[in-house]
Amino acid sequence: MKAFIKTYGCQMNKYTSLVYREELSQLGYEMTENENEADVILLNTCSVRKHAEDRALGRLNSLLSLKRKNPALKIGIVGCMAERLGNKLFEISPHLDFIISPNNIGMIKEAIRGKSYKALSDEPSFPCQKGIKAFVPVSFGCSNYCSYCVVPYTTGCLKSRKKDEVIRECEFLLKNGIKEITLLGQDITSYGRDLNDGNLASILTSVSKMGILRIRFITSHPLGMNEEMIGAIANNKNICPSIHIPLQSGSNRILSLMNRGYEIEYYITLVEKIRKSLEEPSITTDIIVGFPTESKDDFSKTQEALKAIEFDSAFLFKYSPREGTGAYKLKEDLSEKEKIERLNHLIKIQNEISFKKNKCLIGKEYNVLVEGKNLKDKKFLIGRTDTDKMVVFKGEPSLIGKIIRVKIEDASTYTLKGEGYGLPT
Repeated sequence: MKAFIKTYGCQMNKYTSLVYREELSQLGYEMTENENEADVILLNTCSVRKHAEDRALGRLNSLLSLKRKNPALKIGIVGCMAERLGNKLFEISPHLDFIISPNNIGMIKEAIRGKSYKALSDEPSFPCQKGIKAFVPVSFGCSNYCSYCVVPYTTGCLKSRKKDEVIRECEFLLKNGIKEITLLGQDITSYGRDLNDGNLASILTSVSKMGILRIRFITSHPLGMNEEMIGAIANNKNICPSIHIPLQSGSNRILSLMNRGYEIEYYITLVEKIRKSLEEPSITTDIIVGFPTESKDDFSKTQEALKAIEFDSAFLFKYSPREGTGAYKLKEDLSEKEKIERLNHLIKIQNEISFKKNKCLIGKEYNVLVEGKNLKDKKFLIGRTDTDKMVVFKGEPSLIGKIIRVKIEDASTYTLKGEGYGLPT
């Protein structure tokens, strides 16, 4: 028996796809990259942006021909779209066999036997992972209710895992050879507020003492990146100084409409504090263009913020209306064409900044965790610095899984090229 999984959206979905792979493997399924030979097909969906949902629905509709050829084929929708649309999905696509909401990822066995929606349990299941890198969720859901975001409505309010449970999972991964762990949460810096069981800084510090080579965490809210968090990173060398803090807009008026809870001045001060406290940190962000009522002046302020802060990289999106959110009721003034023009303009600005910042790294030396062979040219290896910069260099496969010293010789917008020559100093 074979299974095919298509993943849409964020790192959390990449993690849950790994969970599904493990669950299906235990049921006797072999993973395949060819959906035409699959006995089970899972579409792991994201509802944050309409584009991701549209792609998943388009893919689902395209599977009807496979279902006609093979009536025994099981097709499932898992993830946020299963929660948001629920049983409506069966009406949209009658050839769909089952859906599983985000809180029921351990229910795949029961789901394959029949249609399931919020099937049997509210307790998620977390099989372990193998390889060099692993993802460990520390919380699910979000209680911020940003006006553009559907997450609180699909995954619920913040629900933190108990600290000792997270620690045990990290210990198990370390014993099984994992070199890098990324702690995950839709608003990870709010971890523990619902439990009175520590906070993210305390978990990061505890995990850092286990001997894990590298620890990362995403996604942070600007209001949660306090001095204790920054101090935890500064005091533990294996906590990567790679910080993703969504800005979303450079306009205070738009930030207020988004219900973000801060102003651009606060954000800029936070970035300055991080850069002063950490050695060569990488700061990345998310920005939305074309939010309802965004004027030319609002957009100009976002451009100014992008240029002033100089992010290492940025995920830039055009606004996507999500039914049920606060912003859905706001009138949209911009056409799709105008949104795309603004988006492309920001991409151009950020690409120039990323290229400039990467060029400044030429001649410097960095510790790189070797992740594997470069698929484009297998004479080269590929790895990442602790600031999450991708580096390509020549080396033997025996280096995979190790941290080595690399001198940067060239740079592009997205990738560094270097020469590896030894172990870290």
